[in-house]
Amino acid sequence: MAFNLEGPENERSLSLSFLCAMEEGRLMDIIGHHIQTDENAGVLEEVANLASRCLEMIGNNRPSMRDVADKFGRLRKVMQHPWAQHDPEEMVQHSK
Repeated sequence: MAFNLEGPENERSLSLSFLCAMEEGRLMDIIGHHIQTDENAGVLEEVANLASRCLEMIGNNRPSMRDVADKFGRLRKVMQHPWAQHDPEEMVQHSK
């Protein structure tokens, strides 16, 4: 559910629930177990960090759509390589 008027404030919207989970280090608690693998944990964290930047309240602090597209492009390239079994976050840092 994207919006819920019942319950605690941080559970009333999907974006607030996500941001609270990120702040509390509970990202993997909110991602379905069928999506999580040891191999993609780094990519999931990269995407979640990017998503949290996109949810910044101040528009100037948000990444541009070009930055988002570039980041996804780098992540896709990293995941397509045979060495993608390594830490994708580290590989993306080296591909900049």
